[in-house]
Amino acid sequence: MNATVDNTEKTDTKNTEANGQRRETESEENKNSGVPVGRDVSNSGKKLPKRLPENTAEKETNRKSSVSRQAYQDNSLTDESLTASNLKTTRVGGRDLQISGAKDTETAVYSQLAGKNINAAPPVSNAIKPVFSPVPMNIQPPAPTVPSRFGIRLVAAPDLSTVGFREFVQPGTNAGVLFEYRFAPRWLVSAGGIYTHKIYSAEGKDYNPPSKYWTNQPGVYLADVDARCRIIDLPINVRYEIAQRPRGQWFVSGGASSYLMAREDYDYKYYRDGQYGERSWSISRSNNHFFAIGNLSFGYERAVTRRFSWQVEPYVKLPLGGVGFGSIRLISSGVFFSVKYHPFSRKW
Repeated sequence: MNATVDNTEKTDTKNTEANGQRRETESEENKNSGVPVGRDVSNSGKKLPKRLPENTAEKETNRKSSVSRQAYQDNSLTDESLTASNLKTTRVGGRDLQISGAKDTETAVYSQLAGKNINAAPPVSNAIKPVFSPVPMNIQPPAPTVPSRFGIRLVAAPDLSTVGFREFVQPGTNAGVLFEYRFAPRWLVSAGGIYTHKIYSAEGKDYNPPSKYWTNQPGVYLADVDARCRIIDLPINVRYEIAQRPRGQWFVSGGASSYLMAREDYDYKYYRDGQYGERSWSISRSNNHFFAIGNLSFGYERAVTRRFSWQVEPYVKLPLGGVGFGSIRLISSGVFFSVKYHPFSRKW
């Protein structure tokens, strides 16, 4: 009888030790899986001694879902269907839980402890990931389209001519065509023909006709000369663009002009032996002056379309020598208004 009691006590002692070891093993597994120690997550059906506050888990889950939905609405995130590669298996308390992503493990385990059904994958909104639209850094911007090397300009301008800046009279006119060639990104050369009508007045001392002309006879004093000259101006200019913009350029220009005198009309006011007199005289195609005028200008050109542009160019023409029958040192100024046509466009 005593032997039977002793065996029973030994059996109870072994069972107690086995249960203790099993509890220690389960506690160790729960520690490794992130479950608080001392909580039974087995399927024994026993009630948990303590429950994780449901409000805390729900608030955390709702917060993550709210952030994800807001990001989706901002078009910075997009939904993606879960696949087997998105799921992570976590063993807790002898049960296998499939969790989407390592960051969701703690929330899923806490929800399991709180009695939530977490057997299925989490909502799609919890599995969304950011979508970026990076701009490739190695893409070069397209080469700018610039006017062609060739251009054709139609020009018109008022003309104010004077001798020595002493007197301006009725303005004349300019009209012509110029051809341009761009030989460098900022440099152009232009040449053409301009028909100009110049009206000016000069004092007798500024008018220097040939020595045998009657105004140089003894007893003749030339007081004033009023002139109307029709001239073909042949300019050759070089232009430099000091500021280039996508649709416009500021520039300076310089060069020289040759004057072909088509017609010269002169009205003389003079005194002969103290008697006042007036006389008119005309001459045609008798005087040509090559590179006798210097050209200076600055202006602005603005593109209207790929082939057309307009241009404003104030100018001054300075004498390098005498022009006309009387070798007048003529100064002219005005503003050229131009329309330019580019036959085709090109890229540098």
